[in-house]
Amino acid sequence: MRSGLLATASAAAMVWVSVLSGCTAEVTGSDEAVVSGELETTVMKPPPGKCAVGDIGCDGIPDGPVAACGADNNQCFGAVGMNCSGDGIGIVPSESISQVGCQGNTCWVNAGSWAHDTCCSALPTGRWCDGIASSSNAGCVAQWDTATHRYSHNLGWKRTVDKCAVNNTGTVVFADYCAPAGTIVAAPDAIRCCGRASRGFNVSTDAARAIAQGVVLDGSFLPVVCTGGVVAPPPPPPPPPPAWTPETARRCTLHTQCSAGEACVVYPNIPGKICVPM
Repeated sequence: MRSGLLATASAAAMVWVSVLSGCTAEVTGSDEAVVSGELETTVMKPPPGKCAVGDIGCDGIPDGPVAACGADNNQCFGAVGMNCSGDGIGIVPSESISQVGCQGNTCWVNAGSWAHDTCCSALPTGRWCDGIASSSNAGCVAQWDTATHRYSHNLGWKRTVDKCAVNNTGTVVFADYCAPAGTIVAAPDAIRCCGRASRGFNVSTDAARAIAQGVVLDGSFLPVVCTGGVVAPPPPPPPPPPAWTPETARRCTLHTQCSAGEACVVYPNIPGKICVPM
């Protein structure tokens, strides 16, 4: 994610932390996996060569030594925070699950960060697309608001990605960043589920799942649970329109009765006039 500080917690409640590596939600054949996050006060070293500049998992210090892969605005494209580094300054609230940034090669994602990165790629001057200097800009406002809502309600999930990969396409790689089965998301975000499917949230049977993920159920969204164990292919494109034939062409008396690019004309062996592509 390209945005800067996630200003959703008071500075007094912030400490230096790093987020534990490893996603407890595997993409499996059921929806029983649970995405969870925990806080750890020690620094964990990621594998060599897989740490981007500014990643608090590299050495516990923001903007630390340049690692094997250099910094790029489009690393960790789709994840929560500035590139791979989380909120951009390396501090997160200590009293809650903090679904932001990366530890090792494991990064937090939410549907809002996904949409905000996509918007910022198309509109680099959008809100929070370039750190605090862009914090009041017009553009990408709805996406930023969604990102902060999903962050503050712990509607995120963890994915293990190649943080050195640079994505300049403007499109988040679905298979790499989609929500694993068992993730609780807001209903409009079910399109980000790996299985491209979801089920309704059951207050009784999904309570433990919600607690483990840290979801804040305050009535501001309709929760659903991602289902499907594998990354489903995208839906097929709509079938092409049937080929034009004079026998099935629209009958007409005036050009205005035809579609754009057609004209109302007399056609050989066809009584009256028909709309013919020009």
